[in-house]
Amino acid sequence: MSSPSVIIVAHSPPPREAVLRTALQLFTEPEILSSFSTAVNTSYTPNIYIYTVAFTNNNLNYAAALSVLVGVITVVATAVFLGLNRLRQRRAGIS
Repeated sequence: MSSPSVIIVAHSPPPREAVLRTALQLFTEPEILSSFSTAVNTSYTPNIYIYTVAFTNNNLNYAAALSVLVGVITVVATAVFLGLNRLRQRRAGIS
């Protein structure tokens, strides 16, 4: 009999823009964890706060305004990140 093979896969860290996008989109995990822990509350992430404002507090107009604000912040942060990344690549001579 041969011994089983072990395959080790090394994962590279996610790109920085993916980290930002994930942080702003984080909803499902804290929503599930909130039933098990008191440390995860209704203002744990922006998306959970918006959800709470819209459906628990029944304030859809305020939740819509917050959603637009989160979208604008995401677009501005992404543009700044991409601009800085492009500048860094030009300085390093990478096209």
